[in-house]
Amino acid sequence: MQDMCGWEISPKVAEFACLNVAHYQYNAKIVTGDMKDIEEYYDAVIIDLPYNNFSHYDEEKQWNIIKHAKHIANRMIIVTATNIEEKLYEEQLKIIDYCRAEKTIKGDFTRYIWICEN
Repeated sequence: MQDMCGWEISPKVAEFACLNVAHYQYNAKIVTGDMKDIEEYYDAVIIDLPYNNFSHYDEEKQWNIIKHAKHIANRMIIVTATNIEEKLYEEQLKIIDYCRAEKTIKGDFTRYIWICEN
């Protein structure tokens, strides 16, 4: 049984994801491709939005990702580098919980983690 499936548009990042999955001995399939091609429905999706490290940040691209995620799962865990609370409400998502994680390493490293439902 396949417990998890990951989709990653960047081949290099997908390669690293495969290594991480193997290292932690998860039973997961990693697909290199655009999540817009996903036709299955899932219990939940985890989205790590682009924030200029490996993928170009584009606000429209981010919202297209979230809009598509709403069609393939009722529950979402969304990781962002900025506070997008107002936008989540605009997308009519119910915020179940959230947190902000910070670490100082050669500058600030901040991530917001949102648990949302349609």
